[in-house]
Amino acid sequence: GNELGSLWVKVGHFRTVPSSSEVYPCTFEEAACPGGNTTGDDLCSDGYEGPLCDSCEDSYYFDSYAMECVTCSNPQVVVPLIVIGSIVLVIGGVVAYNYKYNYEYW
Repeated sequence: GNELGSLWVKVGHFRTVPSSSEVYPCTFEEAACPGGNTTGDDLCSDGYEGPLCDSCEDSYYFDSYAMECVTCSNPQVVVPLIVIGSIVLVIGGVVAYNYKYNYEYW
């Protein structure tokens, strides 16, 4: 209907509560505010929160190059890569040391 609480908010805009007649432009425009007939954080895209959807949610960070909130890397993927990379470096160092030691003195 035409009740204030059910009015549709345009893409790129934010409304704090259903009873508010004030609609504000979002800080990050369409990326943060997809529009809809909801209000507050429910009006924000995934990864955004707060007034005007201008903050990143937990487990997101603000990418200043892309000018958007981006999900943080999955630690379940990063940790094994660091461990494997460290093992490869240690083995490479041992091989290089042995190669130098064996061919320099013999």
